[in-house]
Parts: sequence; C-alpha cells; structure tokens
Amino acid sequence: MVGFFCERPDGMCAALSGTCQGRLWNADCVQGPAVCGCDGKTYAGDCPREQAGVSKAHNGACP
Repeated sequence: MVGFFCERPDGMCAALSGTCQGRLWNADCVQGPAVCGCDGKTYAGDCPREQAGVSKAHNGACP
C-alpha cells in the first residue's frame, strides 16, 4: 500500500507547501543517523521518518 505525504524543506515544519512524496509502507529500511521529525519524535534515519509520513525538522535527535 502506498500513500503520500508533504515533504517540507528541512527545518520548515510550518511551511505551507512542499513536495508530494510516496510513503513506502513495506520497504525495509536501513537505520541511519538519528533525525528529528516535525512531530517531535526521533527517528532512526530518514527512511523510517518517511515511512511515518513526517517531514524532517533537523539532523540529530529531538530535544
């Protein structure tokens, strides 16, 4: 199953526009460096964040 989410520019969580990205529900993700999502959660890389349909606030863990 594939859905879509709006990928906003990094750090622009409140932006009104972005790029429509497909969500890969069943893709195997390789964990990467931690990233903070715009939802305030820390993800184990961009792939798990994208699977959750969340834009990136910044690299590294959320505070």
